[in-house]
Amino acid sequence: MSTRIICRRFSGRSCRTTAFPKAEIPKSFPREEASQSIRRRGRNPIVAVVLKAWKPPGYQLSPYPSVSRESEGLLHNVALLGFREGRLESVCSRASIRCIHNTPRILCLPRLSRRKSSFLDWGNGKAFCTQASPKDSWLLSSIRNDTDEVHLKAKGSKEVARQFQKQRPEYKSLCYSPDQRLPPLPAEEYNFILQNVSVLKEYMKPKDIVNSFFRLSHLPAEKRQAFKSSASFAVLCQGVVRSVQRFGNAELIVLLKAFVALGVPPVHYMLKVVEAECSRRIELLSLDQQLLVADLWRCLNCKVPQYLDAMLNDVNAKWQAPSLTQLVQLVYIVGEGRRAPEELIKKLEASVSKHLQALSLEEVGVVCLGFFKAQSNMSEPLLRKIGDKICGSLRDMSNFAIVNVLKMLRGIHLDHMDFLKELGHVIPPRISTISMPGVMHIAFACSSLRYFDEDILNAIATVVPPKAASCRTKDIAKLLWSFGTLNYQPPNGEEFYDSLLEQLESRLFEYNQFPEHLITSLIGLAFVERFPYELLDYVLSPEFIQLSSVCKHDLWKDFFTLDGTVGIECPAYAGSRLTVQNKQEMAGKMQDYFLKPEFEAAWSLLEDVLGGPQFVKFHAILPHARSVDLEVRLDASRKPLPFNLEGATTERLELKKKGTLLTDNLINQLLKGKSLGQPDASEKNQGTQQKAAFRGLPVWKKVEFSDAGPGLDPSADAKAEGRPSTINQKQPECVKLALQITNRNQYRYHSKELLGLHAMKRRQLRQIGYIPVELPFWEWFPLLKCNREEQRKYLCQKVYEA
Repeated sequence: MSTRIICRRFSGRSCRTTAFPKAEIPKSFPREEASQSIRRRGRNPIVAVVLKAWKPPGYQLSPYPSVSRESEGLLHNVALLGFREGRLESVCSRASIRCIHNTPRILCLPRLSRRKSSFLDWGNGKAFCTQASPKDSWLLSSIRNDTDEVHLKAKGSKEVARQFQKQRPEYKSLCYSPDQRLPPLPAEEYNFILQNVSVLKEYMKPKDIVNSFFRLSHLPAEKRQAFKSSASFAVLCQGVVRSVQRFGNAELIVLLKAFVALGVPPVHYMLKVVEAECSRRIELLSLDQQLLVADLWRCLNCKVPQYLDAMLNDVNAKWQAPSLTQLVQLVYIVGEGRRAPEELIKKLEASVSKHLQALSLEEVGVVCLGFFKAQSNMSEPLLRKIGDKICGSLRDMSNFAIVNVLKMLRGIHLDHMDFLKELGHVIPPRISTISMPGVMHIAFACSSLRYFDEDILNAIATVVPPKAASCRTKDIAKLLWSFGTLNYQPPNGEEFYDSLLEQLESRLFEYNQFPEHLITSLIGLAFVERFPYELLDYVLSPEFIQLSSVCKHDLWKDFFTLDGTVGIECPAYAGSRLTVQNKQEMAGKMQDYFLKPEFEAAWSLLEDVLGGPQFVKFHAILPHARSVDLEVRLDASRKPLPFNLEGATTERLELKKKGTLLTDNLINQLLKGKSLGQPDASEKNQGTQQKAAFRGLPVWKKVEFSDAGPGLDPSADAKAEGRPSTINQKQPECVKLALQITNRNQYRYHSKELLGLHAMKRRQLRQIGYIPVELPFWEWFPLLKCNREEQRKYLCQKVYEA
């Protein structure tokens, strides 16, 4: 139930309300240079509309995001007029406030000042005050111009997705086409139908109801809304509900087409009744009729899970090889419904492989999109065939089709190099014609595949700033993540990042619903050493952590990584941080580390080379970096120092033949980057725990945290025995080495440039006093085939010449 509050201005009075109880305002965001920053971005930090900041508990406030564009424009004009007249209260007095009942989890804007001069004064019940703090002027940067096309989907996006249906005449029987409609209905006939409906009412026969809807569906566009608001429309809808089981199959389809033409709202009560009837008689419909009905529901923007489940189960049970057009339309419907039985997906894939050469380029794009949306990955051989088919014709494909193929490549991490190279020639010249969601998917696919193409990234970075306002929060997050993951700052880096940061600051209300997008954005920024303190303070605050706890995505790893990064790289930061308890809980959620053969070989050899387990420690120096290290310490004369007393006093586990037997097949798998055959879960867990118990390998749950910096935490044993930690004991000056055993997935594709997370880890290791020593896979993995003497010589060189 919605509540509307109309605030009117009376002479000499401020707008007040006492309808809501006092509420605690979330943590404020001080920003000393907000006005200067806004001016640099081309905005005027004037006192303007601050309705966004007023969010009483349990209510969501318009105008953003649910208010109409007309109201938003009016509100903006009222704000400007109020400023010119010197009365901020005129903003409240001339505008109505629409409150929608909502859950109380929605947070207020975090940088809202607590001072009495702020916009809100909950203690006195004032909705607005007449003066704003300079520190709060950043709020005004979120006010949009009337011409901004913000938060709107590109017009015709649904029509773009349906362009393939115009390529073959066979699609006419499988989908709705507005081109098939008759000329507009004359006014005389319209009046006659309405009069007939008003007279007959509940005595109308099913065929009369169908015929009336069919003829009225040809109304001119300007008369449809009036008809849908009339009593005659209500009578016809009641007739549909009353007679729904008496309609024939063809009549039901005619009704659905009329609903599409008239623009019946998807929440109309009548549609649920019709969906249930279509589901009930699914076995009586032919495949063409089933596909047509599904397409009509899609045109109505109705989610019809009951019908789709019934249809897809029936298609799977009565499977017969579909024609090419039936196949493409079926895959399209599967994608729009986001689901399909696994057995049906396999049958669809086999049919796609059979018809592949006959598919047009746009149909290939639709097929890829359907599989991607249904979260059903194609097999690698089929996707390679698709890449082979289209890479020579990429210039003839639409932007929409190219992006869809990229989504599928990203979904199964397939590196089709011919396709990707051709992409570098096709995308940059046409980047300005691609929608921002499409631009985001191109960047995200490149980062997921670790594929670095400077021309593509520079083209994306060029087009983003002028179009940043049309980005969704999802687009902003994945653009920042993609550039950060590829560890690349474009030539216009300042403009690129400033434009996206501006959008981050002005969209904070959206992150109440999508908290994962904000934390993803900040981690992407951290990869390239950019740290917006105010946003970090908000994200690491208890309020935001609590808000994200109900998110469908588990964000604890991201909080852990972000907090650890801030602790090392932002010494001047004084904002919110995770508590010791939070960090301990998050570390406890880490999966036990599975000791890989390349790590086991290096660990054992280093113990032999340096003189024993007390000289080497296998642990996570930076737990938040999500990877482990081999730590070695040398004194001033470059001799190894014993520091791992736990390793020295623990009985060593003797593995058969020093651990895993390194066969040629195993080495070839390592060099090719293929995943090794994993033992079953119980065997894997048992082996990991044995290694942890006997050789000091710390499972994540043993990681301890304190308020001290990284590397200064007291050990668990020292705490238990009441003695000082060996790590914290005063030791002679030494060189601390952190050996990094890498694999191909930590680098850009076919490159020796580290990805963002791993480059950030090396940067942080240096900042806390370690020297990262690389054992890159192209050097270490081939040595695993060699004798131990060559391996020892290599490790000695790495350790003593670091």
